[in-house]
Amino acid sequence: MLSAPRFSFSLMTENATFLLPRYRPKLVHGSFFTKSFWTLRTNVSRTILHINTSAETTGFDVRFADMSLASSKRGMWKEYVLEDVRVYYKYATLFVRCAGWETNVTRRQVFNSIAGPQWRFDVAMQPLNGTGFEWRHGYTSGVVAAHGILGQSWDGDDVAVDGATDDYGGLNAEMWTTAMAEGAIEGDAADYVLASPYSTTFKYSRFDTTAPTSPRNVAMLRGAKRARTPSLYASSNDDDMWLLANGGAPIQQAA
Repeated sequence: MLSAPRFSFSLMTENATFLLPRYRPKLVHGSFFTKSFWTLRTNVSRTILHINTSAETTGFDVRFADMSLASSKRGMWKEYVLEDVRVYYKYATLFVRCAGWETNVTRRQVFNSIAGPQWRFDVAMQPLNGTGFEWRHGYTSGVVAAHGILGQSWDGDDVAVDGATDDYGGLNAEMWTTAMAEGAIEGDAADYVLASPYSTTFKYSRFDTTAPTSPRNVAMLRGAKRARTPSLYASSNDDDMWLLANGGAPIQQAA
């Protein structure tokens, strides 16, 4: 989802079948984000940290590069801090800040579930530039442009790009979601698949990048383009409901 110098954020999806309650109920076969993973490198000692959390529970684990356990927290109001890294569970949301970025995942119940997970994650992220948190967590890189499915949205222009979305309308009583943000991301969804939860390597990885790296070329994207809505956040609640927006504009989601 986000790849930047010293910061990598990824998510796992699970297939789900659920009922959309409306005048004509619709059975949907889709998927939800259910597990989150971070690989971070601290700013002073350059320590590698691996962080994970599951929508099924409130809490998180922190491990070092050799996978030894650094900390295991359960429940709300739990915190782990090391140099410019802060991991904090507040209410139903886990915040992770480091290297000028904040990402968070919020637990939500999957209502009207027929099969699959009972809990899911809503996802949001923002650069910390101009937020007042820079003194503790730094600024985003001014040399390396971030990437990832959502991270590439911060390409510095004023153009929003809408990718493929699924149509939840129509009279059919059953549907299968297929949209994978085609048209709003460089390449396709397969280019963003990781070999393992804490891997930082994929086609557009920026985790170890130090040389100047330009943002994506938005002119090459096939999605519908429009003026962006000013916002710090980009977010998504389901890998089948992306309306990926450029420039940090929020993603509008189907209900």
